[in-house]
Amino acid sequence: MSGFPARALRALCFLVAALGLGACAQLPPAQGRDELVLGIGGRHSVEPAPPHAELFLDYALLADQSYADSLYDMRVAPPFDVGPDTYCAARRRPGDPCRDVEGLTDHAIARLKRWRRIYAEKEAESFPCPPGRAGCQAPLPGLGVQVWVKAGRVCPEAAIVFRGTDGQTADDWFSNLRWLLRLLPLYDQYDQVQDYTPAFVRVIERERCFVRGRTRIVAIGHSLGGGLAQQAAFRDGRVRRVSAIDPSFVTGIEDLDPRLVAANSQGLGIDRLYERGEILSYPRFLLQQLDPPRECDPLVRTIRLDTLRGNPIEQHSLSSMATSLLAWSKERRAKGLRADLPLPGPTPATCRVRVARR
Repeated sequence: MSGFPARALRALCFLVAALGLGACAQLPPAQGRDELVLGIGGRHSVEPAPPHAELFLDYALLADQSYADSLYDMRVAPPFDVGPDTYCAARRRPGDPCRDVEGLTDHAIARLKRWRRIYAEKEAESFPCPPGRAGCQAPLPGLGVQVWVKAGRVCPEAAIVFRGTDGQTADDWFSNLRWLLRLLPLYDQYDQVQDYTPAFVRVIERERCFVRGRTRIVAIGHSLGGGLAQQAAFRDGRVRRVSAIDPSFVTGIEDLDPRLVAANSQGLGIDRLYERGEILSYPRFLLQQLDPPRECDPLVRTIRLDTLRGNPIEQHSLSSMATSLLAWSKERRAKGLRADLPLPGPTPATCRVRVARR
């Protein structure tokens, strides 16, 4: 996401300070640069980060690809778009010089070669109001969706990837401010995801490598895209996992039939991966005090990293987070650490969600 207005940043910081994060707030423990904090319900644990990088790396890279305009014309688009100076371990803040001495760009390319993009669309006219939607007007621009499948005769995984906020596009802010504007007759990105997620899933099911029961469908997104990814899973029960990175605190769940949400939440797993201090972590933290994440149906895990430096907007950089994951992934290989080490955390005995292994 390219940026937030300065006044919005000041307002968020003031709100957090004003509320004081009272004594009842559940504060995660401190962590080091190579550690993560895992939260499930009200429990937190500090774990080494490098062994777990594999769980999130591909998802972060695919989410980063959703910002590449060059990938949305399927007739001429390259397989992926990775610039030569996108991933640099020496650069901890946007604007710092790039010295990719660790070969992270090549590592990213090797990971992306394991995936094949089968659908991409970002034009508003591709998401018109469906017949029968009361009060629906022309769709607001901004929704960007890519569908990827993982290589294999039977693709083990398929991903619906939602693009995040373009800070310079006013239409994206209508979706970000959905709580305040939901009563206005706007056909925003959340409305579009409600209506078109089944079509995105059908794109996967028509793919020759798709096998029902063997191909897992995951929804992925960064920032606004993370909120949209969560709504897609609540909308369609064929989406079984969500990887929401620095996600919006808006999921649009209130707009769906509660019975549909309850049914589609059965066995659903949601990972909310974020950088400590990034801009959206503050409103999410406040909301979690009022409505703690579920431990089952859906199982919601929060995973906090602390690798970046800078202001809350700079810490919201997806490419910078992906750089850290790439570096940890290479470190894991160099040290022979297990790629399939699952994140810890007990789940209720009746919960059907189990931590995924890679």
